Amino acid sequence: MFRNLEAEQARLGYTNTDVAKKLGISRVSYENKKKNGKFTTLEIKSLCKLFKCKFDYLFYTDGEGEEWYSGHWAQTGINHYDIGKPNVWADYR
Repeated sequence: MFRNLEAEQARLGYTNTDVAKKLGISRVSYENKKKNGKFTTLEIKSLCKLFKCKFDYLFYTDGEGEEWYSGHWAQTGINHYDIGKPNVWADYR
């Protein structure tokens, strides 16, 4: 679902188990979240920090799953259209 997440993970040589441990979840949970996109806000911030990437890049999709994307951010109370603006994710690095 998130090609850039996969690419950054491969670039650093991290296995799914490695990333899952850094998030404090099981490998199976991490693999499921990569498929369904249902990361928590804290997990998203952790992944951005781990890979030293901005949200917009790491979780870019080419339109696939756009309905989930909009709905998920509505549920978390975060306006995903503001993610690229200054200071919105200032503490993720």
